[in-house]
Amino acid sequence: MVDIASQPGHSFTNGPGCHFGLGDHMRITSATLVIVTMLGLASPVSAQPEAAGEPTLLTSFDDVVTILERDAVSHQANAEQQFVTIPTRRNGFQGVMLIRWAASDGVLHFVQNLPLEVPDERHSDLAEAMVRLNHAYPVPGLGFNHVTKTAYFRMTVPIQPRGGLTDREMTTYFNYALQQAINLAPTVKAVIDGDVPPQQALAWFNEQQRKQLEFPAGRFETEVAGVTWTLELDGNGGAKLLRGGTAMVQSSYVTAGNRVTFSDTGGDLACESPGVYQWQSQSDGLQFSKLDDTCEGRSEILAAGAWTPVKSE
Repeated sequence: MVDIASQPGHSFTNGPGCHFGLGDHMRITSATLVIVTMLGLASPVSAQPEAAGEPTLLTSFDDVVTILERDAVSHQANAEQQFVTIPTRRNGFQGVMLIRWAASDGVLHFVQNLPLEVPDERHSDLAEAMVRLNHAYPVPGLGFNHVTKTAYFRMTVPIQPRGGLTDREMTTYFNYALQQAINLAPTVKAVIDGDVPPQQALAWFNEQQRKQLEFPAGRFETEVAGVTWTLELDGNGGAKLLRGGTAMVQSSYVTAGNRVTFSDTGGDLACESPGVYQWQSQSDGLQFSKLDDTCEGRSEILAAGAWTPVKSE
């Protein structure tokens, strides 16, 4: 987890470029929005999981804090300003989520910072890119605080007329806001770095999302217990696993969405039964999570951590 320090002026920090301020920018303004469904993005309604047991209705800021304490969620609470800050970490992304109970407005804010430095000369391009992305995004929420120079994704949900929301809903909205920040962060960074013109931000974002839906081909490396392993994926259903440059397993693979099934066909470390994994392509490489595999040796290697792409010589 990361450190969070409350600061005067209703703000908090999470390292360089990650400073939030709770001022006028937290107010809601009316807007007419055109929502266009984008590639591979779920809505918070479709993302809500089914859970056993009766949900708990949260009707106050104190209820929010109580639920966080019940679930042992690391957080810092500011009862006077009615907000909590929660350290967030997922797939290499690290930041802070701010949840603010705005009773006078009848809403609850979920604000996930984007831990990026934004130089003064990049403000204009960033603002234009955010406008273009928000216009097309299913749940627009990108924002920028010019005072603290902080980029963020905010999701605002009503607590009226019901008077609150359930603990399940809070978990769903928390995870949704966090995931959208993770999805958008590479595009925002590319604009800040000057690698993508703001006019091309939406097209670049869609292209990155498309790539994440395609099982990659190429050579990838990881290290397990001090040994370097290489995974070669030929893009046509063939794979090799090498240890220290020596091929140990030959396999075939079949993909279905974000699942891949490996069936070993030869090699000293070949497994008899197939293994099913969930795969994810991130900025730090290719990652596998075991879904069904009785071969412990294979799962210990494949799911050990990120597989970093090896550049062609």
